[in-house]
Amino acid sequence: MQGYNHDGRLLGPTEHVRLGQPNNPERNNMSKALEKAVGKIKMVLAQREMGEKDLGKAIGLTADEVYQLLTRQRKLEFKTLEDIATALGIPMEFFFKEEGENEFVKSARDPRLSDAENAFLAERLSEMREAFIELLLKKRQKSHDRDFVAG
Repeated sequence: MQGYNHDGRLLGPTEHVRLGQPNNPERNNMSKALEKAVGKIKMVLAQREMGEKDLGKAIGLTADEVYQLLTRQRKLEFKTLEDIATALGIPMEFFFKEEGENEFVKSARDPRLSDAENAFLAERLSEMREAFIELLLKKRQKSHDRDFVAG
């Protein structure tokens, strides 16, 4: 079974066993990486104007199950992430790269602020961005639910 670490590097056969051990820092990093991947999935769905139903159909889940993944009510499993990457035509590495976030931080940077203030600003803007994406996805889901009931 192939897999990737939190940096998108292909894991060797012995690394799979170590990742499964409790309190393993590499496993905790993987969980954090999978959480970040959720944000990137939301971004791609918003860019492509796809809903939970569209993605669910492509990966064999219901719209509700996809919604639970995107709102972190359900844990994103690595296999599901692989399925999502395939369905969206995105390489797995996309979910683990930090480049986009660095570009976001650079674009949010204000020369009048200190490094610490800019870091705080970037963190808050990133949180606000995530909140807005979730709000838009919820709005889309409600609209879909209304259309489904009416149709």
